[in-house]
Amino acid sequence: MREMPKRVLIVDDDEAILIRLESVLETLGYDTTTAWGGREALEALRRKPFDLVFLDDMLPDLSSEAVLDAIHELPIQPRVALMKTGNSTHAPSRDQLQAATDCSTNKRSIGEAVDLIEKCLSRSEALARQSARPLVASPRP
Repeated sequence: MREMPKRVLIVDDDEAILIRLESVLETLGYDTTTAWGGREALEALRRKPFDLVFLDDMLPDLSSEAVLDAIHELPIQPRVALMKTGNSTHAPSRDQLQAATDCSTNKRSIGEAVDLIEKCLSRSEALARQSARPLVASPRP
């Protein structure tokens, strides 16, 4: 049985990043969707589930905090990788980040972004495998 490709939503207002990252991820076998801003990302998330959201922390229409809060309310919550820009004057709170993700990177290169996405997805798969293990009762003394 063939495994379904992982679904990744890329959210950034930099068109060059959207195009390059989408191209590289699709070449690697991921099912990608792009969103230019927070509202577009939330619409995409309401239409179908994603395994990972690659989220820029500086969006033109919604703050990354608002997007993370909305993701937290979804019935199926994707993993989130946060891409931090160097000139960001605000950042999501520690609680918001921990509720959504423990994966983040500074905005540097497409290669680093791909590495982060793969790391987050493999960590998510490891957690899923771990939680799927049956509980074994301890023998009574």
